[in-house]
Amino acid sequence: MQAEVYQILDAIEAGKYKSALSQAAKALKKNKDSVLIKSMMAYATDRTGSPAVALQMCAELIAAKPAVVDDLALQLISSVLRYNKKYNDIATLYSNASQAMPLNLEYSTQYFMSLVRVNNLKLQQLHALKMQKQWKEYKYFFWAVSAIYLQGVEAPEGSPNIFFPLAEKMLEKAKDENQISTFEELYLYVLVLEAQKKYLGCVKLLSSELASRLCKVEAELQYLVLKYMHLAGQTDSVVDLSRDALRSAPDDWRMHLSLVESLHALLLEEHEDLSNVNVEESSDFIRALDFFLELQQEAKDKVKGPFLGQIELLFKFGLYERIQPCLVSYFNRFGTTISFFEDVRRYLDTVPVDSRLSLVSALNDHQIEFTNSSKDLIAACRKRINFYKVKFCFSELLTDGEKEEFTRVLIKEYETSLEMGKDLKATERQYGDDCLVIASLLILDRFDVSRETTLLYHAILLLETGLQKSTSNFQMKIMLVRLYTALGVSQPVVTHSLSLDVKQVLLDTLTYIYADDFERIAPLDVSSTLVKKALAIYNSNDKETPEMLIQAHKFGTYSKIPEFRKFQLRLSNSIQQAISIRQVALTTVLSLSVPNKFEELSTFLKGLDDQKFFLSDAQISALHDNRDRTMDIKWKAGGKSFFGILAAGEEFPAPRTDWIKIYGCVPLAVRTWIHGKSKAADAVDVDKVLQVLESVSDEGGLAVTTVVGLTKYFNKNDSSLLKKVVSSIEAHQANVKTSVSKVACNADLKRIHELFEAISYARIAGTVLAQDSTKNQPEVTEFIKQLGDIDGKFKQHISKLHGALNAQSVEDFQRDRLDSAESVPELVNSQTTRNVLSAALESYKAYLQSLF
Repeated sequence: MQAEVYQILDAIEAGKYKSALSQAAKALKKNKDSVLIKSMMAYATDRTGSPAVALQMCAELIAAKPAVVDDLALQLISSVLRYNKKYNDIATLYSNASQAMPLNLEYSTQYFMSLVRVNNLKLQQLHALKMQKQWKEYKYFFWAVSAIYLQGVEAPEGSPNIFFPLAEKMLEKAKDENQISTFEELYLYVLVLEAQKKYLGCVKLLSSELASRLCKVEAELQYLVLKYMHLAGQTDSVVDLSRDALRSAPDDWRMHLSLVESLHALLLEEHEDLSNVNVEESSDFIRALDFFLELQQEAKDKVKGPFLGQIELLFKFGLYERIQPCLVSYFNRFGTTISFFEDVRRYLDTVPVDSRLSLVSALNDHQIEFTNSSKDLIAACRKRINFYKVKFCFSELLTDGEKEEFTRVLIKEYETSLEMGKDLKATERQYGDDCLVIASLLILDRFDVSRETTLLYHAILLLETGLQKSTSNFQMKIMLVRLYTALGVSQPVVTHSLSLDVKQVLLDTLTYIYADDFERIAPLDVSSTLVKKALAIYNSNDKETPEMLIQAHKFGTYSKIPEFRKFQLRLSNSIQQAISIRQVALTTVLSLSVPNKFEELSTFLKGLDDQKFFLSDAQISALHDNRDRTMDIKWKAGGKSFFGILAAGEEFPAPRTDWIKIYGCVPLAVRTWIHGKSKAADAVDVDKVLQVLESVSDEGGLAVTTVVGLTKYFNKNDSSLLKKVVSSIEAHQANVKTSVSKVACNADLKRIHELFEAISYARIAGTVLAQDSTKNQPEVTEFIKQLGDIDGKFKQHISKLHGALNAQSVEDFQRDRLDSAESVPELVNSQTTRNVLSAALESYKAYLQSLF
């Protein structure tokens, strides 16, 4: 038997799973009770594409008596189960093994880790205490305390929480017995105290000799002490400690914020209302200001903290009129730094409107004088660009003529900067890139007034020109994605979004930028492919985050356990995941709406998980919105952001609450047309689906109205509902025919898509009715006929739009879309213009072609 086992293993290791399966089947005939051969057979079966059969084999092995205790067999079985996300079965597997061999530490440890994977905190607690009792190792004790702490964190609000006091009592005993030997163990104690708002206890613990001995980074310990002092209301102590910390580390911005926040809190303790207090006469304020001035005098050249700290102090205490000279001084000293504008952006909003142009003038007086030194030239360029950013921040005060002249200056600055950046690597940004960004934003200001799409093309042309020299400029790519989306041009959206190379958690936080409503402007297969890419992070979260939790337990990094768990929950309950799942379902249903793909549609709808698609209001409210809004450009004081201008008054990213309801319920409703009311225990009742859809019908428009009408018909058999559906679609079709005579922007494609979506749902209903011999009433026959007419007219209109585009050369399209009265910036070459217009033309044609 041993030789046969080695042969099977060799085949598995070589990836020859069919051979391994064949050999295992033969060996099993000779050794019918061999657990190892059965486990190898299950593994090979899974790898040859029969997971259901493999899981059945594993289930039999898990239920076997005596329990499986062969190391290799356990590894093979758990591998199959993990690959198929059967984590509870892994826990059962190792529970059986550890019970069969209670003195085997490996099996006991594997059982605990399997409980971590399924987040069974109660069993983690009990088993870890059992391990600590049996093997006398205190790390198992901390595993148990960590599980108790997490039970407290995840306990329902309002219920009695016994977990934190229990964890505190256990940790206090461990401390008294000198069993806390790492800072991670001590920090677990701090977390337990913090959860009970025992902030003074946190301060005492972190100020102890034990904490000083265990913490390797003094500055981090100091910050933690200050954090809990502040929470405990020990404001005086926070002020003193913050000052002490800043004397040794004057550029520690956290300490500057700590000092300013605590000073403000101190003043609020003395005076409930600061509006009637002369803050400038406060001794605490005067001392703080003197302290910052003292730090400034001692500061080295690159130390920014004391200067920015002074501005933050004035900002926090509402002394806005004193900020302006500080900004000029800060610009004079740090205007050459890349981060200057980001440093001062929040303070620029406080500059009085009638003082803004004088500030711009004052900054202009502090430019670097021209030299031939390459280093000085670059520094001067950076300082000018920071000046331009401040000027743009106040550009609401400029006349149209001044804005146009400003745009020309920016483009000239960019051209000049290219010589300085000729030796930069391809992945580095050109020194003047932000000039093109500002110029594009100035163009968008004009677009915001006129809504002329020509201006969108001009902004695109500038950014595409910049991207040729700075191929990795993340900001330019994001701007281009949104600009192309506003025009309804899909191909460059795909190109630029893929070049962003968004991976890991960024798939959750940034996908909205390029994927929101993308199915409305792109061919369905293109949209589906792009959106499916985002779902990768959620699969990774299911597999990888539990392993991260396991590693945190193994290495005793207890501070990471609640962090990883929080991360896991935020991704598992992500609003972007809910959106992406529905987008994929929507594109799938629409692409399978034609009669010859009816069986595929039927199978797809039958396999939907009701629990993922039908979410209650409470479940939707509990979704985590992880979308990163810092990608927006908010450089203008009091003005609209970049996203805001393109969104035309709508919120971006949109809340999507109603959208999630709609496109969770639509596929479930369509499913009832084909399969009727489901008898499955977890199936959602069609009446509930209808109730939700009717409550958001205004938001959903024609598509929801169509689905509601057809769902009611299939449930009530009221033929008048078919007439209403037809009338609604015909009315919308007439409107689209009148309003969309050519495709020019996103709004045109959205109107077309709304009609296409409604027709697709009606087409599915028509296919169902045509196959149902019990539905041969005249009304049904008439509905199918009318639907055919509607579909024909739709395709005729789309064909006409497509034909008009198809007849245009790129030059024709350029003349049509780029108004001759609005000249293209000279910086842009003809090939770039041609490429942009060609991409737009081909995108429109591809989208329209996909509809018929």
